[in-house]
Amino acid sequence: MVAGIRGISYRTMRQVLRANLTWLADRSVPDRLSRLGVPVLAICGGADRKWDPASARQYERIPDARVEVLPDVGHVPILEAPEITSGLLLDFALATRS
Repeated sequence: MVAGIRGISYRTMRQVLRANLTWLADRSVPDRLSRLGVPVLAICGGADRKWDPASARQYERIPDARVEVLPDVGHVPILEAPEITSGLLLDFALATRS
């Protein structure tokens, strides 16, 4: 992932970030997910400096959503706590497998 990002030009990265902000301004991620009618696992860092960790509570409005806030983890749990994050993902996948 890091190697892939390093290959992106500054100009392209700025375009991606602008598009991401536009996408988020249109509708929140919890709103988008709630319309899909699928199981949801939201994994958030309790020490995230980019987003307020309390905003993870927005996912609670999705029926049957599971919200995991990892203490002492920042904005990218899969990179900062890969063992915990992958364990949560595997457990979720097994529990929701049809």
